[in-house]
Amino acid sequence: MLNQQKKQTGALVVVATTYPLYDFTRMVTDNAPNVMVKNLLPLNVKPHDFTPTPEITATLAETNVIIKNGLGLDAYIDRLIAASNSRAVIINTSANAEILYSNGAPDVHIWLDPQNAIIQVERIRDALIAVNPENKNIYEQNAGRYMALLNQLDNDYEMTIKNTGQKKFISYHSAFRYLAKRYGLAEVATIVAAPDKEPSAREIAALTRIIKDQKIKVIFSEPQISPRIVETLAADLGLKILNLDPIETGGEDDSYLAIMRRNLEILKNELR
Repeated sequence: MLNQQKKQTGALVVVATTYPLYDFTRMVTDNAPNVMVKNLLPLNVKPHDFTPTPEITATLAETNVIIKNGLGLDAYIDRLIAASNSRAVIINTSANAEILYSNGAPDVHIWLDPQNAIIQVERIRDALIAVNPENKNIYEQNAGRYMALLNQLDNDYEMTIKNTGQKKFISYHSAFRYLAKRYGLAEVATIVAAPDKEPSAREIAALTRIIKDQKIKVIFSEPQISPRIVETLAADLGLKILNLDPIETGGEDDSYLAIMRRNLEILKNELR
């Protein structure tokens, strides 16, 4: 089910394709009259696992603005729009963000760098002002306050991680490269090339050599998964597992800022 309220007559309907964008959009639209924000993904469903339903197609048919991440993460949205005959304005929030690439493919997790998150918020703000200028002052004020909080988050990460001793890590899949680049951490390897893809025996052997050669002490796993291979490697090689949240999912009572600050607390306590 989409996260939604009962539709108001004549409401501006805004749909976000990922949880971070949903949270950013509801922050920008806070207290704006006659605006509805919906999260396209059901709670706790990752973009990789998303299966469209007839209900979602029907929702898109009455949507005014679609906020998407881009970079291929939500490529399905173009097919859904065609199927629903939607005339929504589509906003690609990754435009103008600094994009990292691996083997020629873009890393989609841009929101894990707070400065990229600010760019996404700016794109959302500007799009909403363009289609709903009567709420311009609300969008500008909300976005300004929220971007100040994102800048403070960025500063807190920088000051905290600067003082940590351990900088190298491996991750389950390459979700944290933006965070690592921003704050001087070093992702030296990943366990899987893509989510839910098991590594081969040769890949595990190569990974084991990297861990030993680089003196890696930490694996970044994710709270939404519990892959046995992570636990096996950690036990065999004496590694610590840190559950960092890539914020691919989230709930109504959570937020991007809250999850990022939980991640920061883990890094502060464990990367000593």
